[in-house]
Amino acid sequence: MGKIVIGVVLSAICYAAIHIILLNVGGSSIPDFKYYSLEGKVVGKEILTQKKKTVFLYALPDCDICASELNKVNLLRAQSDFNLVVIFPFDQSVHYSQNEPPIQSLRADDAVLIDRDDRFQSDFGLGIVAEFPTLLLYDETDQFVSKYRQVPDKI
Repeated sequence: MGKIVIGVVLSAICYAAIHIILLNVGGSSIPDFKYYSLEGKVVGKEILTQKKKTVFLYALPDCDICASELNKVNLLRAQSDFNLVVIFPFDQSVHYSQNEPPIQSLRADDAVLIDRDDRFQSDFGLGIVAEFPTLLLYDETDQFVSKYRQVPDKI
């Protein structure tokens, strides 16, 4: 029985260590990501305005909590201007459109991207388990600031 407990504890420690390493190594600066726009074009970091904070919101298109968090992000625009990139995982049963209510609230320079290859977690060093919504904040020099499950009071 004692060996099983030790094995479980060691496994948990290894799991936590791997996720901490992935977050710190993969998340120190904005990675060279490639996702699809709603128009089907492959885009990456070139869509970001330089010298601005950047918020990545990884969300589900049909998630009420995700839509609520997106509305909170939009409200923060009164306090601070930042790049906003909303990334949806690919789902064949979902029709992605600019006409969806959460997307309609975005500004013209905001990006809505589709993660067709399920790479967001590995691209951004977040491990293997997806959490929705996930908000990642990067500063004006593209350095990682923090990961949030809910929109903070200030960006």
